[in-house]
Amino acid sequence: HGAHGFLLSQFLSPFVNRRQDRYGGDIASRATFALEIVDRLKDEVVDHDFILGYRMGRNEPGLKEGTEIARILENAGIELLHVSSGIGNEKRVQVPGDFPYHWIVYLGTEVKKQVNIPVIAVCRIRTPREADWLVGNAVDLVAVGRGQLVDPDWARKAEAGEKPDSCKD
Repeated sequence: HGAHGFLLSQFLSPFVNRRQDRYGGDIASRATFALEIVDRLKDEVVDHDFILGYRMGRNEPGLKEGTEIARILENAGIELLHVSSGIGNEKRVQVPGDFPYHWIVYLGTEVKKQVNIPVIAVCRIRTPREADWLVGNAVDLVAVGRGQLVDPDWARKAEAGEKPDSCKD
């Protein structure tokens, strides 16, 4: 898990990571710890039918570096990116006025434009219609956590064309 201020997120962030060794400094050096873990995981799952994914904060510390981190992870062998927020300033995220979803969803749609691996978008995706639009137009998958907590049959109902219960947030 490399988002939301957890350990991998902290190593990637120049706000937190002020190390003077090989794990600190420029973006490539701050990514060293995450890449070592990715390499080790690849060694462990090489003979298994296993997708190696990474949850990242694209606004960490800003959008440009977040996009660079996504590319670094893709080049390291990550096969799926689950894009959320990180240690950063959400006020820096300029979402187009006609984008109808949360700014964190926007982060995922922008990462998808920059990588060639599947991308999951997350945050306040409340209805099957919203999920379908995003998967059909902007990302490969969506994560619907709160909806699943409110209605454990959310996915089944969505697939069947029924209206699942939704989270009011």
